[in-house]
Amino acid sequence: MATELNLDLARGMGFEPPDGVSADALLIAIRARDAAALQAAQAAAEAALAAPSAGSAGGSSVEAPARTVGSAIRRSGGTLALISVPGPHAFTEAMDALEAGCDVMVFSDNVPIDQEVRLKSVAAELGRLVMGPDCGTAVVGGVGLGFSHTVQPGPVGVWPRPAPVASSC
Repeated sequence: MATELNLDLARGMGFEPPDGVSADALLIAIRARDAAALQAAQAAAEAALAAPSAGSAGGSSVEAPARTVGSAIRRSGGTLALISVPGPHAFTEAMDALEAGCDVMVFSDNVPIDQEVRLKSVAAELGRLVMGPDCGTAVVGGVGLGFSHTVQPGPVGVWPRPAPVASSC
């Protein structure tokens, strides 16, 4: 996302993002060892973005793409959702993921504190985990998410999953 924070982060890493992009624009930064590697990475990104979705192919047997986070989770059986949308929309998407049965990593920033508290309260009631908002990196099951680096396993982690909190409502 081309949010001001992400644009500043990109600049801090030596990239020069284009002027005038909005927070809902996709920002792809590529650092390559040479021009050929850069061209290959650009071509791969463009091909992935230009590839037709499963729902756009002809024929009636093709399943339409999921239109919400929750429907994608229910269809795929996913257990962890990474939410990376502009902050004002993160609560809705993260809540949809929680209600669909996922733990959630909220990469988005600028999520109001009352919404963060609500997300974490609902997650605790459901026995799920919410990392973030503004969770820039995590390694879950050996898979790096967000701005992740190769790291060795260490002494810090979250296990077991938090127990559901009894509700008196």
